Formats: sequence, C-alpha cells, structure tokens
Amino acid sequence: MASAVQASVSVQASVDRNAMDPGDTFELRVDVNTDEDVSPAIAKAPDIAGFELVNQGMSTAARAGVVAGANGMQEYKRTNQTTYSYFYQALKLGKFKIDPIEVTVGDKTFRTATIALSVEKGASGSAGQIAKNKRGGRKNPSQANPNDPWQGDNQDDVEDLFSQLLKRHGLMPNPNGGFRTQPFNPQDAFFIQVEVDKADVFAGEQVTAAWYLYTKGIIRDLDTLKYPDLKSFWKEDIEISTNLNFTQEVINGVPYRKALLASYALFPIKEGEALIDTYKAKCSVMADMFGFGSGKAYTYTKVSKEVKINVRPLPTVGRPADFSGAVGDFQLSTKIDEKNIVTNQPFTFHIRFEGRGNAKLIDIPPFESPAGVELYDTQKDSKFFKNGTSYKDFSLLLIPRNQGDFIIPAVSVSVFDPVKKAYVSRKTSPITIHVGLGSQDPNIKNSPLFQGSEAQTESKREFKPVLETVWRPVGKLSRRLESVIFILILFSILVLMIIKARSELGWGEKKRDLLKQMRWRFKRIRQKISKSSPRELAVETTNAVYFILGQLSDEGGATQEIEKLIMLIPPSVRNELGGEINKHIEKLQMLSFAPDSVVGNLKDPAQVKALMGDIEKVLEKAVILSMSDSKHISGVEAPRPS
Repeated sequence: MASAVQASVSVQASVDRNAMDPGDTFELRVDVNTDEDVSPAIAKAPDIAGFELVNQGMSTAARAGVVAGANGMQEYKRTNQTTYSYFYQALKLGKFKIDPIEVTVGDKTFRTATIALSVEKGASGSAGQIAKNKRGGRKNPSQANPNDPWQGDNQDDVEDLFSQLLKRHGLMPNPNGGFRTQPFNPQDAFFIQVEVDKADVFAGEQVTAAWYLYTKGIIRDLDTLKYPDLKSFWKEDIEISTNLNFTQEVINGVPYRKALLASYALFPIKEGEALIDTYKAKCSVMADMFGFGSGKAYTYTKVSKEVKINVRPLPTVGRPADFSGAVGDFQLSTKIDEKNIVTNQPFTFHIRFEGRGNAKLIDIPPFESPAGVELYDTQKDSKFFKNGTSYKDFSLLLIPRNQGDFIIPAVSVSVFDPVKKAYVSRKTSPITIHVGLGSQDPNIKNSPLFQGSEAQTESKREFKPVLETVWRPVGKLSRRLESVIFILILFSILVLMIIKARSELGWGEKKRDLLKQMRWRFKRIRQKISKSSPRELAVETTNAVYFILGQLSDEGGATQEIEKLIMLIPPSVRNELGGEINKHIEKLQMLSFAPDSVVGNLKDPAQVKALMGDIEKVLEKAVILSMSDSKHISGVEAPRPS
C-alpha cells in the first residue's frame, strides 16, 4: 500500500495481492479522498511491464461522520471519495513494479509510492494453503467428511478459495441461457441465480434484475457477504428480502426450493457494456429428509454469475430540441392548485411526468413565465414504485405583480420510447389565470412621494392652510420658541407622510410576505414527511432555513455559512434564537449526510416530524421578532411570537 497526503486531500494506491501465478489477475485501486467538491483526474491507466490491462472502472461516493478534531473535540466532517479500479493479468514470470501514479486534484498534483509485484509458479497455491492452515481447514481432498450429504460442494474454506479463483480467472463470464443462470452442479447444497428481463437496451432504459437462492435442503441461516455493486447503473430498490419465503421450482428435472434475495430496477447510465456483478452469500444447510432437516448443518459460500448488458446510445438522428432526457413511456400534465389568485401572493404551477421508466432522471423543460408574473422558486418531488412506474413533479412558485388575465404557456417536451424505438412528443394546453388585486398590493402610482410635479404642487396647497393656522397665534412669541414650534410642525408632517407612504407602498410588508413564504415552504415539507426519505427532508429543510436567514440578514443566504448568517440577522433575533437555530442546523446536517450508525433514532418518522415542527416554530419566532424590531419605524404593531 502506498499513499500521499497533503492538507485535506489524500491519495492512496493499493493492490489486492503482490504475489501471483502467471495468468492470474490482480486489482489495483487508487482512492482519492477530499473534503472539497473537486473532481480528481488520472490521465490513463498505468502501464505495468509484464501485465495486461483487462478491465477498469471508476466510482464516487460521499462519506460523512463525526471525527476527533484538532482540539480534541468531536466535529462533523464530510469527504468525497473517488475510486479508480484497474484489473491486470500477469503475462510472464519475474519481479515487477508499479511506478508512482500521478493524480491531479484542483491545481495540485499528488504522486503515490512504488509498489512491488512478483509473478512465480505456485504463488497463489501457497497463499491459499497458508490461509487454509490458519483457519484450520482441510489440508487435502482425502480428508472430506463422508457424512456430508452435499458431495458436489466444498467446505467453507475451500469455497472461499474457489470464489477468489473465479473472480480472478473469470472477470465477466456470460450467463448460461442468456437471461437466467443455471446451477454449477446439481449436487450443490444451494446456488444463487440471477435473472434479468433483457440484455440489450438503450441508455436510460429499465432493466429488472433479481437474485434467487435455490436449495434442495433446509437453510438454517443466511449471511449476505456482498450485494452487487451495480456501478454502471442508476439503481432503484424493488425488494430486499429480510427473510426467506420459499416456493418450489423444477430445473432440469430436479426440484428446488426458491427464495428471492434482492431485486432492483436498473437504468444504464451510458452506452457501451454494463456489468451486473455478483451477489455473494454464506449459508448453513441441512439435508431435507421428508420435509425436515436432519443431521449436521454444513456451511458453504456461493456467488452468482455476472451478466453483461449491451447498452445502445439514444439515436441522434431525429432527436428533438426539446428532448427532456426521459426514457420510457411517460405522460405530461400541468395544473394550478389555487383558485383565487391575487397580486403579490405566490401560487403554484405543477409540471408532472408520470409513467413507466425512471422519471427521477428527467430535467425540467425550459419555462418562461408571462410578463407581469415572476418565477420565484422551483421545487422537485419524485418517486419510483415497485411496479416499474414513477413520477416527477416540478412545482414552480409564481408571483403575479399586476392585475388582469395571464396565459401560462403550454409545456412541450419529447421523450424516448424504447419500445417504439423513437422519440415521442408530449404537449400540454395553455392555462389562463385571472389575477385580482391583493390586499397588500403596492400601488405606487397613488403615492404622493412618487407622483409628478403637478401632484407635488397640490400637496403644497393642502399643507399651506395648516401652516398659516398654526403660525398666526405664535406671532408675538420669541424667535427661539417660534423655531421650536416650526420644527415640531415639520416633524409631524413628515411622520404623517411616512405613515401614508408605508400604507400605499407596502413598506414593512417584506417580512410579512416572508412569514407567508416560510409557512408555505413548511406546509410542503409536512406534506412530504410520509413520502420522502429523512435525508431528502433534511436537505429541503436546510435550504428553507438558509433562505429565511438570508432574507432576515439581507444577504441572500446562498453563499454564506450558517454562523455568518446568524451574526448578520437582527441582534434581538440572534440573542434570543441564535443558539437554538444553530442546534437545529447541526441535527439537519447530521440527518442529511451522516451514516445511519451516527444518525441513530433521529431518522425515525416521529423524530423527523418533531424536528421539522421545532424548526418551523423557531423560524416563525425569528421572522416575527424581526418584524417587532421594525414596528417603531413603520408604525405598525407586529404579532408577538408565541
């Protein structure tokens, strides 16, 4: 193993073994970990003298957890991991080496250390024999247990070695029978079979894969050692079995008991060859004597075969400009929930894809709101169902700024139907809305502060009699008293003008609108509690918190850290609620990114619902307190927080 570390980036190269026989294969892994959203780059697979590159791949993952900080305190840390895997086959005997590998992350280049390799006859056999001796396994086939009813099986230690050799010598074996693998040996205690519904698909088209356990005996216990990685696919779970429910099936005249282990809906990410890799499990099996297990239980380890999927690219000829990225049989619809729409009050316009396929991969079609209607925010909601259908709903928050009739334009997109092998157009009808005058409409034209010179002259005429009436009784007073009275009169007039302008221009209404927007956001979050995962809800709630604090601080919130935003909100809000807000944010971040072992009971539906309710209450208090700060300026009494 060799590594290079600098600041927040670590680069590590490793091999699964250094010694091997000629013809054996080994895996070279290069793991790049960074806490920055930077994609590392490796120019090409390393050239290793004496070896041939037979396969390669790349995977990415985000990892998070609580670690010990520099000051000894625990802190939450998130890292991004990119793994490059290269498989090489040994061509000849000798001593070899892997030269340092260069990896560029951002503007810095990292180099791993040299790794030594040895290819010699009997290297793999010696390693296997040593491993068996350490585990106390059988030393030669003559020591097989004569009471073992499954003569086609080796014991656990021999099977482990067989699995390793299968992986090294058969990286991509084709399944027998095309879509359904067959047992290795009819005498096996059990075997794992994978079934796929198709092996020639378009990119983005659904492939259904299911793994089944077959046995003629009684399964006493099952330990899944490896689930399929399925790195070439977008994966949606259909069913992951927590217990074995057996049915009977006859294969080649032999009756077996069959139970589902796992099934997935798979969507190939790109064209080329995609690999459905192996499922590996260990079972303790007893012979089935007239429906009852009898005798000693024997433990075996089995792996399923791999399946290659040919993925064709989507046609470029005839591809419409409005292609949405959807592959499947989808319908498109639009609707507006609100019945009474008024100026300056948001309403929701829904664009919904629904049908057979993976709607989660669909992008929103281009949308231009009509003049006088502002597109304020866009929310997304999607779900995949076990029957192979799914939906994706785009909720566009629109705010009309003017009265009158408006036309929400028709939405037109194209999807690719893999059954018809053609692009299909989907189009909705335009929707006409009528916008009435809202109670908080900022009618700027009627404000004396924003009228022309003629209106300003009229205002002076209105104030002139007032000045003359007040001025006459004080004509004999001293000049100093006259000045004080004159200033008081002007100040009173200014206050009256501010109050009148506020009512006409909507001054101070921004935070009242913010309170409504906050309640609207959390209403949507509450509606999703039973439909979305805790992590999805935590991310959406975090976005809502950043939005509210950004509005309170006049900083927007998109590029600020939460601590900075809290320091920028009004002092009364920060002093009373800053600590509570920060505590809730920490819980949201943990729920969003931390592994399940760290999250614990926080992901339980009741806990999630309670957390969302607490956050909504504290944000409502924050908005109302900020309104209270401005009541002395605006002259309007704000509601007190509960």
